[in-house]
Amino acid sequence: MYPSKRIPVEKSIGMILGYDLTRIIPGKHKEAVFRRGHKITAEDIPVLKEIGKDFIWDLKIAEDELHEDEAALRLASAISGDNLIVEMPGEAWADVIAAKKGLFKVRVRQLDAINSRGDTLVATLRNNTVVEEGRVVAKAKVQGLVIKKREIELIEGECKNLGKVLTLHPFLNMKVGLIVTGSEIFYGRKEDSFTPLIVSKVTKFNSEVALRECLPDDPDLISNTILKFIQNGIQIVIVTGGMSPDDASAEGIRRSGASVVSYGAPLSPGAMFLVAYRGDIPIFGIPGGALRFDPGAFDLFGQIAFAGLRITYEMIRHSGHGGLLR
Repeated sequence: MYPSKRIPVEKSIGMILGYDLTRIIPGKHKEAVFRRGHKITAEDIPVLKEIGKDFIWDLKIAEDELHEDEAALRLASAISGDNLIVEMPGEAWADVIAAKKGLFKVRVRQLDAINSRGDTLVATLRNNTVVEEGRVVAKAKVQGLVIKKREIELIEGECKNLGKVLTLHPFLNMKVGLIVTGSEIFYGRKEDSFTPLIVSKVTKFNSEVALRECLPDDPDLISNTILKFIQNGIQIVIVTGGMSPDDASAEGIRRSGASVVSYGAPLSPGAMFLVAYRGDIPIFGIPGGALRFDPGAFDLFGQIAFAGLRITYEMIRHSGHGGLLR
């Protein structure tokens, strides 16, 4: 939406700009050459012509309208939840920035509804993206120099009633218990290459492997060790090794009394990935092949657990889109 009156640049000397003006050099940069509030001088006219401005909007904002900057700020603030910071760097875009390292989540349908209104635009990172502190996770703006207040107020009301479109769940400092299974490793016939891989992945989620056991292929030993870990304050249990139906690891997880969310996932590699819960404690069964790729099955679902969220059957079954990991 634009104001009705426009002034030829030759007659704009002395005007105060009501919006940023941008210069774009393809393949090099994009920058605001004049900022909102700038007073136009005679020396500015050639620059305005150079960036393709033959006229300047005489910006008049009615009582029922918002300037694009204020509208962008309100839009970004309306959609942003905890651990997200909203800033206005200029050029009509409001930035949404991660205040902490964590898992960034998007309510995609709600986002689509906002972007389908016609005058409001929000661009985000993908749902379930791991982000570092300080990263821009979304940008919001409106089309035109002004917008009706009602358009922003409707979105503010929807976000109040339906919930925020954007959320950031910081990674929690979790104590992890690692069980490496396989008689070949237990008896020293094969080197344990799983532990360093798991330690590396867990560290990325701001957590640590606090307890570790190497066990033979005995489901009762695996079950008892899981229970011992939980009794000793472990918050996430990882069992790695063979996860085929005829291996001991999956059976050991079941015998611990854990409820299996899903045994098998539409992932390659990682088809025999297992997720279970004993109460609120997540237990992962990870096939060895799934550890050797980054990201892998554990990265995709571990990030959810380390952010303090519960993994569901639907999450796993919907992971096939993008589940070809190599």
